[in-house]
Amino acid sequence: MKQLFANNAKTTLASPLGIAGTALVVTDGSKFPTPGSYEYFLCTLELGSSIEVVMITSRIGNTLTIGGFLESGETVPGRGQELTTAQGFAAGARVECRITKNTLGRNSTAMSVVSSVDQIFAPKDSYNDGYVATSLDPFGNPVITIFKDQFTWRFLNFTNQISTTATAGTTTSVTAASIAIPGITSGKFLIQFTSGTETGKIRVVTACASNIVSWTTPLTNAPVASDTFEILKSNASILFDVLAISDDAVIMPLLLGGE
Repeated sequence: MKQLFANNAKTTLASPLGIAGTALVVTDGSKFPTPGSYEYFLCTLELGSSIEVVMITSRIGNTLTIGGFLESGETVPGRGQELTTAQGFAAGARVECRITKNTLGRNSTAMSVVSSVDQIFAPKDSYNDGYVATSLDPFGNPVITIFKDQFTWRFLNFTNQISTTATAGTTTSVTAASIAIPGITSGKFLIQFTSGTETGKIRVVTACASNIVSWTTPLTNAPVASDTFEILKSNASILFDVLAISDDAVIMPLLLGGE
């Protein structure tokens, strides 16, 4: 998700906000951003000693909507962000768009480290601009992903080999009309879903037979017909396979930089 900011955005509550309220009605909302899809900004509410940070996912005029987001696969409420506690605020409470600790922390760690690509969520569900997975390809290289768009990742050391459409699936496999991947080795191939409920999810391919691609860690939802996906191969594996070709007419131009 993309976090929005605004300079000197501050106003007051025009009407009280209950402890479970999600509609923040302010005196002047024009000073604040207007989030689009998968965008948000943080507001700090303050009245006396009471302080709460909330997530705003929509603004229409002077009404700011407090909404949730996804983190580690769970929906987190928009109230009580950053270890603050949801509480009631009377009209007149301060409402300000402030820089917060977690905001600065996320900006300082735009590339996060995860132990497996299975832990990487779709960009729209993630705060990060990219990930480095400590699980390695067959040549000892980590998987590096960076933000492509709100739905999918781009891979710095893997190249798309196949883009196709599912005909059926389970949480650990997907079937397509025509697909064949030779030489399956642990970490050599990845699958990324590019549409459907699992868009942006990545898995390490463990097998491919009879047009069925399989992996180990289950998805939350099984792919269905019309979902699209891509199969990617590690660049090191591609180079190794090319250099293994016995035809010098192919190898020598590559080594010499020709075509």
